[in-house]
Amino acid sequence: DSLFIYTDGLNEAENNERQLFSNEKMLDILQKTDAENARQLIESMAAEVEKHRDGAEPSDDLTMMAIYLK
Repeated sequence: DSLFIYTDGLNEAENNERQLFSNEKMLDILQKTDAENARQLIESMAAEVEKHRDGAEPSDDLTMMAIYLK
């Protein structure tokens, strides 16, 4: 089991075309990421957001927290 908490700076992250990262993309990444711990999950999600932004300046803060229960 895991818990993933985030601020709106994640799902509302925009690229240069002003396209949002979106809830759907975030959920898809959460389902497909095979992270072994919380740190890997956060690092994977942060990398995907940076890839999506593609050099665009952040428009909001980005905070994520993950807890893995094993």
